[in-house]
Amino acid sequence: MIVQAANAQSYVNIAGHICRVNGWQCDVVRKPSYSFRKADFYVGSQYDVAYDYLFIRGAKPRVIYMTVEGDFANPASWNKLRVICSDAYCVVPTKWGKDIMEEHWVRVAEVVYHALPDPPEPFPTLRNRSRPLDIVYVNAYYQFLDEWGEQIPACERKGWRWWQALRERFSGLGFVNVDKVPGTVTYRVPSESYVYYLMLMGKVYTNLSTHEGFGLNPIMALAVGDKVVAWDIEPFRELLGGISGVYFVPVNYSRFCYASILYGIEPAKFLFQWGDIYTYISTVERALKESVQIDYAEVENRFSPRNYLRFQEFFK
Repeated sequence: MIVQAANAQSYVNIAGHICRVNGWQCDVVRKPSYSFRKADFYVGSQYDVAYDYLFIRGAKPRVIYMTVEGDFANPASWNKLRVICSDAYCVVPTKWGKDIMEEHWVRVAEVVYHALPDPPEPFPTLRNRSRPLDIVYVNAYYQFLDEWGEQIPACERKGWRWWQALRERFSGLGFVNVDKVPGTVTYRVPSESYVYYLMLMGKVYTNLSTHEGFGLNPIMALAVGDKVVAWDIEPFRELLGGISGVYFVPVNYSRFCYASILYGIEPAKFLFQWGDIYTYISTVERALKESVQIDYAEVENRFSPRNYLRFQEFFK
C-alpha cells in the first residue's frame, strides 16, 4: 500500500494509524518526497489536495482522506477538487466539511471521524494521574494574513494572543512550536505519546483555536481526563457536542484570514471566530469548580480506531 501524506506531521501520523488499524503494510511517502508514481491513498487537507493536483492526477489514488477547513481564496480552485473527487473516493472527517464540499458540487463518498491516537499507557491509567496546574494548552502557532496581506493578531489561528491573559488568572503551562509566545514552553514536533503526557499537566484544556478543520487535541485531552473549554465554532460543536466535560464559549466576532501559495498550499480563505476573553476566563473558572464526570465511553466510541476500518470497503 502506497500512501501519500501532506507535509504536516499530523497527516503522516493519521496515515500510519490507518495502516496499523487495517493491518496494511504501508509505505507512507511524505510531501514533498513523493512523485507521480502510483499511490493507493492520500491524506491531507483540501488545500494540500488542490495544491498537489498534478501529483494526485498522476498517482491516481483510490481514496483521498481530506480535512476540509473552509473556502479557497480563488473559487476556481474548487474545480480541482471536483475533478479529483470524480475519480477517487473522497472521504472527509466531519459532516460540516461534507456540507461545504457539497455546496461547491464536490462529491463526498463518506464521513469518517479521525480516531484517537494510540495512548502511551491505557487511558484509565493516564486519567488517574494527578494534575498540578489549573490549565494546559498544547498547539502549533499559525500566523495568516488579512485581506491586505498583513500579519495581524486576529489572523493567528490558534488563539495564542489570549494565553497571557489566562496565565494572569490561572496556574498553567502552554506548549507551542515557536519561541515567540510569552509564557510558553517551546516544543519541536512532539510525538503523540508526548502530547498526551503534556495534557496531564492541567485540569482544564483551554482550546483557544478560532478555526479548525477537525482538532484532535481537545479530544485527546478529554480522553486523558481534562475538561475542555473551547470557542463555539462549528467543527467543535459537531465533534464535542453532547460530551460531558466540554464547555463552549459563545462566539460574537469573526473575520476572514488568508494563506497565500507561499505557505505551500492552495491559496486559502478561512473564517476565524471568537468571543469575549473575559467570558472565556469565567467559563474556565466554572469548569475548575464544577464536579463533572467526563463521558469517557462516548469519547472513545465516537473517535475509535474502528472508524478507520471503514476504509477497507473502498479496496474490495
